[in-house]
Amino acid sequence: MAMGNRHDDLWSGQILGHGGVDPDSPAGGSGPGKSRRPGPLREVVGASALPHPDAPAKRHSYIAKKSAHVVSARMLFIAKARARAISRLAARLKDLEAWDDATAQCFKGWFGSADKSARDTIRARIEAAIKKLKAADLIFIPNKKSDDYAYVFPRDKASGTERKVFHGAAFWHASELTQAGTLIHEVSHFITVGGTDDVGSESKDWKAVDFAGMNPLKYGGSHAAYGGTRAARLALSHPNLALMNADSFEFFIERRKASVIFDEDGKLDTEGLGDFPTPSGNVG
Repeated sequence: MAMGNRHDDLWSGQILGHGGVDPDSPAGGSGPGKSRRPGPLREVVGASALPHPDAPAKRHSYIAKKSAHVVSARMLFIAKARARAISRLAARLKDLEAWDDATAQCFKGWFGSADKSARDTIRARIEAAIKKLKAADLIFIPNKKSDDYAYVFPRDKASGTERKVFHGAAFWHASELTQAGTLIHEVSHFITVGGTDDVGSESKDWKAVDFAGMNPLKYGGSHAAYGGTRAARLALSHPNLALMNADSFEFFIERRKASVIFDEDGKLDTEGLGDFPTPSGNVG
């Protein structure tokens, strides 16, 4: 059920305090969007929480001030994450122009191919992502009921969903790198940016992404190529799909090392242990 909306100016855009799903979404206020991989659920104070109209005036004033403080804090939080995301995208654009060995290895590790066509695709996506993140009409919407990092509804430009990014509880507790990466991941889903997918989130791609030892409970039971090791496997087996996978794009921008043994944070990932596509497990 959609709840009341509250708008506040945010840097070069807006933040929209929102307690539920998007009432303007193509699904009519419900239904799945393109989602950043699920994160740990933590309680987050809702920016849209408003006092009861019958509450005493003093209490009403206190809650209103507290709510305004929360909204202001979130505005600053998003502004910083947004600036870091733009900075990382711009830096990676320069790396593509320079095209040194480290960039080439990382590119191939996440996308499986480093030919000119693939590089042109990623270059255009980076330029579009920068433009989108700088757009004055981009709206950030906290959803305290979601335990995801973030999600978007990129299916229908006419409804305005190409300018809304919804943040779940996990986003506010993530590292600065992951916060910036989450924004990059989400805007890449927009048709006007890259039209990326969470490859494997739909049954049509399960055969391409599934592998022996895949943990059905990981990432909320999703088959999607979320996380470093799944994304690295996808690059080895289906470069064409890796090129359209949102996590693969995010990890390349973040300069993460691609591996089927170690996740994007460099930690051992035992999913599929013993069924590695390469003897060493390292692919980039």
